[in-house]
Amino acid sequence: MTPTHKTLEAIARFANVDALLAWARQPREVPLIQPQIGTGRDGTRPVTPDEPAWAELRRLDPECRGHLSYEIHPAVPARLSPRIVRVTAHNGSVMTGPGTNSYPVGGGPRNEWAVIDPGPAEAVHIDAILAAAPGPIRWIFATHTHLDHSPGCALLKARTGAAVHGRIALHPEWQDASFAPDVLLEGGERLALDEGVTLSVLHTPGHASNHLCFRLEEEKTLFTGDHVMQLSTVVINPPDGDMAAYLTSLRALCSEDLEWLAPGHGFLMAQPRAAFEKIIAHRLQREAKVLAGLHELGAPAEAALLTHVYADVPERLHPVALRSLRAHLYKLRAEGRVHERAGVWSLQ
Repeated sequence: MTPTHKTLEAIARFANVDALLAWARQPREVPLIQPQIGTGRDGTRPVTPDEPAWAELRRLDPECRGHLSYEIHPAVPARLSPRIVRVTAHNGSVMTGPGTNSYPVGGGPRNEWAVIDPGPAEAVHIDAILAAAPGPIRWIFATHTHLDHSPGCALLKARTGAAVHGRIALHPEWQDASFAPDVLLEGGERLALDEGVTLSVLHTPGHASNHLCFRLEEEKTLFTGDHVMQLSTVVINPPDGDMAAYLTSLRALCSEDLEWLAPGHGFLMAQPRAAFEKIIAHRLQREAKVLAGLHELGAPAEAALLTHVYADVPERLHPVALRSLRAHLYKLRAEGRVHERAGVWSLQ
């Protein structure tokens, strides 16, 4: 039974009975856990709030009928609202989670649709987007030009004639060289796609210099691309990635009137501000680890600092973590808190 399972999970975190009892004696609010019911590879079962699908199931199935999936399946469209559909590409991996989400957005009186992030250049995925869109596609938007988000723009434009909207990255490394927007977006635009379907454009650099988020005003939903991902922090890869810009963008989003996040990877996410604040806190904790590592190790080799700062990350992911480590170091250098000489970093 789910209550027994969750109780065992909770007490398994403690090394011994004394540690468990010390935790139990601390005053705290006890959260109420209301599972949803979903279906998937393990059959029909309760889905608890710590699982990725819980908030989405709660939104789409408030009566808990259990007919929706707690898994994301490539090419299987999910109707998230009268204005939003999600179609996921067949590119699931450790970096992309279940795969890259493409979002047809529309549903106004003219029944004309936009697509946010057509994803990788895979004909089968473009076919799935076209099949899922409830009406003709007139607009294409790219949150940024990494290879799992924008290469599908050209294929979808060829099939629909829709105009491509987006920004060009400042640095070519890891970017989609095929991206050729018909309309360059700066951020701050407000696009009335149809009656009752309005997208506002927010420039959110950090993960990429040209990263954009799109806010569906009528539903207070933000399409976050890779600015916010479910179950994973995003890689900040200099020179195009910028940790200081990323934190600034997240702080700016905290003041937006939002109720839902539609990430580039994963399910719908509730409580947007809490999600932003959690990411900011995590990045600052990692930054503190960088400073502590430089203090403890002196002037360590990069590999030693990486192992120290990312000890909680599996070693197979250290090449990826190295990119974010450098982003932290470059931010601290710009602030005058560390310096680098001949590839060796130390406190200022």
